[in-house]
Amino acid sequence: MKITMSFIKGNKLRDCLTPKLAKKAGKIVGKLHDNIIIHSDLTTSNMIVKEKEIYMIDFGLSFFSTKIEDMAVDIHLFEKALESRHSDIHAQCFDAFIEGYKKTFSKSDKVLKRLEIVRKRGRYKKSI
Repeated sequence: MKITMSFIKGNKLRDCLTPKLAKKAGKIVGKLHDNIIIHSDLTTSNMIVKEKEIYMIDFGLSFFSTKIEDMAVDIHLFEKALESRHSDIHAQCFDAFIEGYKKTFSKSDKVLKRLEIVRKRGRYKKSI
């Protein structure tokens, strides 16, 4: 995998999100995780869509890690971003994202199992 920095003129994914694009985003994140890259700020504002392709941006908080925990937290942050910004379609888009993620990351089952634990932590629980 190669990271290239350049100006990309396109639309933020937050402005044109569909389940199909969410699936593409999941594939990209799976490739990042397969290369032990944790983005740490996965939101639809940090993805640019240009000519039906998605480009990841803002790697300022990213780091390298082989920890399943770090990957699960990365996915959880994306899930929370979908819930807050795209509440009407977040479930469909998250399911599509996970479908794409599974296609490109061989350890996705371990990450998704750990995601369940991350979701149950106090700081991530919804208040009643």
